[in-house]
Amino acid sequence: MVLRGLFLLVLLFYTVSCSPSFVMAKSLIGTYYSSCTLYGETELVLLIKENGDFEYRRALLDIEINGTWEVKGRQLILKSNSFLPNAFPDGTPEIKYTDNDIDDVYTIRSKGLYPMLKNSGRKNCFLRK
Repeated sequence: MVLRGLFLLVLLFYTVSCSPSFVMAKSLIGTYYSSCTLYGETELVLLIKENGDFEYRRALLDIEINGTWEVKGRQLILKSNSFLPNAFPDGTPEIKYTDNDIDDVYTIRSKGLYPMLKNSGRKNCFLRK
């Protein structure tokens, strides 16, 4: 009985750890830099941590944004309370890099992370390690 339980536990671990989303998520860990600049500075620096957290720094803003990340299919989704409307009532510009309603969403490609955009001028910008 114990052996059967151990076998099922190992099988479950193997299935979860070898799933495409898990493997993709592990490969995303690291620091990404925007391919675009703003007044000579990298427009965005994104640090994806192994523990499921991220840090976000935007050019010319003295603010560090923290939140959590997850992978769904081929999309990286960043969640932060700082992305919510009116998160900074003092007139700080919008912090998100993409123009999605609440979360920042990126398509994962081999060369980097591409922002999911509706109507933005960043169509040629992407994040690369």
